[in-house]
Formats: sequence, structure tokens, C-alpha cells
Amino acid sequence: MPKSPLAIFSAQKLVSCKIVPEKMEAIHKRLLKIKDVNIAESKLRDKTNDKLMPVIHFDFDQIKIKPAYIKLLRQQSSCVMKALKSRNDMIIQIEGHADERGSDEYNMALGHRRANIVANAIKAYLPDSSLARIFSFGEEFPLIRLSNKSAWGKNRRVEFTLLLKP
Repeated sequence: MPKSPLAIFSAQKLVSCKIVPEKMEAIHKRLLKIKDVNIAESKLRDKTNDKLMPVIHFDFDQIKIKPAYIKLLRQQSSCVMKALKSRNDMIIQIEGHADERGSDEYNMALGHRRANIVANAIKAYLPDSSLARIFSFGEEFPLIRLSNKSAWGKNRRVEFTLLLKP
């Protein structure tokens, strides 16, 4: 079990591989209902995504994935990517985020670097690179809308969102 409180929180939400196809189907049905929503809208994402793949948190101004998260990524990536490939109607978006400190441009670039490093960590499990899309939201969608150390720590993250295949 991870030692970081944020990693523990992320790990506790994850489902077993047996339940992954069922959760994917629920996300797929929801996406079909809102399929005309723009890619950058937060309505596309629901918390079910966090049950399939872990939310990865980062230290200030860092892109290094902590060991606890590497273990969670390995644990979930295998079964999620296998289920994703067998569906053939969805992709996974790897989304980088930053806290509010720093310029908009810097935070966009930092979010992109974070998403890229996570994508590289799971590429061995990704059967086809066209099944993944890397995206940065920078500081645009904070989890916590406060301006303090705790909120910043939660907002520096990479999340995974399943989307309909274009």
C-alpha cells in the first residue's frame, strides 16, 4: 500500500480487473448521451474514470512519477488497456494539470509534460498508440478551488478520461 495520503486515496478508489469492462460500459453509455460536448468541457469526465486508472499527483514544479503511483499504474494499465482494445469504440485521454501558481503558458506546458511522462510509463500496456490522446488543461480545471498548500497538492495531477473514439 502506498504511503502518500493522496496515493492511498487514489488506490482505494480503483476497481479490480474483473469489474473494468462493466465500468467502461457505464462510461460508454454516459458518453453516448453527451456525445456533442466539446473535448475540453469538464462534463465529459465523471469519477468512474478514477476507479479504472489512478489519479497521479506530483510535487511542485515536478514531472517525476512517485514510486507508489508507478505501482498503481502497472496494476491497472494492463487490464484497462486490454479492455480498451477489445472494445474498439473508445480511447483514453491522459490529462495533465497544474496548480494556479505560474503563468498560464508555463502551466499548460507543465501539464503536457506530466501527461507525457505518464503516457510513457504505460506505453508497454498500450497495444496501439492511437488509443491514447495526451492533453493538458494547465490550471484550468482545479479539483480544489482554494489557494493553499493542500489545494495546490491535489491540483497538480494527471487524470485519465475515457472518451468515444473519434
